[in-house]
Amino acid sequence: MENINLLRKIAWSFHKTTGMDWDDLFQEAAYAYCISMEDYKPEKGALSTHVWSCILNHLRNYLKEEMKQHGHLEYYESLELALPNMSTNHPTFLDSLTMDAREIAKLVFSTPKKFVVLNIEEAEQRVIRIMLKNGWDCNRVVSALINLETVCSTE
Repeated sequence: MENINLLRKIAWSFHKTTGMDWDDLFQEAAYAYCISMEDYKPEKGALSTHVWSCILNHLRNYLKEEMKQHGHLEYYESLELALPNMSTNHPTFLDSLTMDAREIAKLVFSTPKKFVVLNIEEAEQRVIRIMLKNGWDCNRVVSALINLETVCSTE
């Protein structure tokens, strides 16, 4: 496998971002690599770009399925609608959040330029990555994000 380091890099990125099992992620990346090799067409661009894109898409779908099985699918489906509606100008918004959700909201509002240029998946991953670096576990981050979504959908 000539692109083994590419697989490792992508799987490691998902592992660090989500806290999911490294071996499972690497196995899924290897599976996606095999599929990407079957449908690669040289006239459409570089092999590494094609492989990178296929693996990322596969791991995103894998992550979504894992969260669905663990009861957190609503986080993935509705966070896109929730985040744009959040506003610190609303007097009860921050007061109605859990302490963890409040910390994430303050992070996003304190550095909006870092988030508005991202699509929702990238923004989610950035929040998860930052909070994991701050010592949070994945379940704590997901719970806080679900709380944010719940409060935003009722505002």
